[in-house]
Amino acid sequence: MKKAKNGLLPRVDFQSRITVANLKDSNSADRFVTSYGGEYTGPNFYTQLNVEIPLENNFAIGELRRRQSMTERAKLQSIEVVNKVAKDVAIALNAVSSSISEYEQAVRFAENYGRAVDHQFRLVKAMESNITDLITMEDRYFQGRLAQIAALHNYAVSMVELRYVTGTLVKKVNNELQCDTAALSKPPFIY
Repeated sequence: MKKAKNGLLPRVDFQSRITVANLKDSNSADRFVTSYGGEYTGPNFYTQLNVEIPLENNFAIGELRRRQSMTERAKLQSIEVVNKVAKDVAIALNAVSSSISEYEQAVRFAENYGRAVDHQFRLVKAMESNITDLITMEDRYFQGRLAQIAALHNYAVSMVELRYVTGTLVKKVNNELQCDTAALSKPPFIY
């Protein structure tokens, strides 16, 4: 960016040099002495000052605009990544929370129908109910157990998703990435 901005500024170039005229072209020290017999003009001092003022440098202006847009784009992309990670973590936390409540409800559902099956079994033994009611209760208990297993599966999937978006799904051990399977059932520590 600095280089692009410098392309729009005026440029000043200052050069100077000192020379001695009419010296003989030899490598010995007498060239300084023998030159006095000729037309010795003595030391010369030259200076040159160049000033370049760009009236309208479209290339430099375009380069400046391009670099400014690249900088702005990088800032926007980093903000977008931060927002995406925050969104993904929030969604994963919500999924874990809902899967926990779904599992708790499924456990209560299965426990209630388990007690209902025991009660219906006693009623059938006492001849106060028929076998169809017992089979219906056992079917509902079985459905409750299936719902409990499905809820546990949903919890495990949401936990893996949470660990994935928080970057705690795998860890580096001896230059190898390993998945800690015991940690899949525990939520990650989030700062």
